[in-house]
Amino acid sequence: MAFGFFIGMVFIYYKLNNPVYDRIFSGGDVISCFFGILFGAFGLGMIAPNMQAVTEGKAAACSTFEICDRIPEILTNDPKALKT
Repeated sequence: MAFGFFIGMVFIYYKLNNPVYDRIFSGGDVISCFFGILFGAFGLGMIAPNMQAVTEGKAAACSTFEICDRIPEILTNDPKALKT
């Protein structure tokens, strides 16, 4: 966080141009960038429980597809099995 404020201070001190708004950087630009990065980091931190649920769902789907793809030992539509 300190590095972000330091770089923002350098941008303001040297009057670098902000190409998005076509003017020099201001303190508000630095603060809004800081909070954008902070909230983005919080959002990435909150994704862990959701990823755990996705992983558990993938494991359940794998076992379900293994059951669906299994070839049974007793074939119900085999003509040889019906004659006995």
